[in-house]
Amino acid sequence: MPYIRKYARKIHPDGRLWWLEDTSSGEEHSTDIDLIPYPALDKATKNRYRAEATLLCPALVADGKGGNGRIKTTAFKDAAMYFMTYRGVLLYNARDINSAGSVGNKIEGVVGLQRLMEKAASYLDSALFEEYWGEKVAPEDRLAWWLEKADAYTTSWDHKPSELMFLAYQKERNNRG
Repeated sequence: MPYIRKYARKIHPDGRLWWLEDTSSGEEHSTDIDLIPYPALDKATKNRYRAEATLLCPALVADGKGGNGRIKTTAFKDAAMYFMTYRGVLLYNARDINSAGSVGNKIEGVVGLQRLMEKAASYLDSALFEEYWGEKVAPEDRLAWWLEKADAYTTSWDHKPSELMFLAYQKERNNRG
């Protein structure tokens, strides 16, 4: 599958290749067409799925200004595809998953997910990160990678994500390095 995936990326560089199975766990990520509407999920499941999508799509934290508008639109599509193909959830309001009134403002909505994002960084399949991030990143480096990308996308936050999130992880990482 990696060869087919590489070829398909040349033809559709912005597309998600949801129909190719090459996960290391062998877990299929295509679901039956019987989708569950996002609002029907319980709060804990919504938060877990939001954390997974935010981790896989760091551009969700981007400001919509300037060139980031197009980047953010792609992130919304990526999040919706993830919800549908990996979780069987119809996310018709992707624009609101981290910024609507029910999750607080954008910063609080994302910062509030950090514990769940930490967990997701270790349990989500490596092939999934490679698909969404376009490169292989070791599980222990995934949060650092995400912070670097998220910092670059946020220009109007008072503080960068790296100043607000995963602080214990960052401290431990700096002590090791």
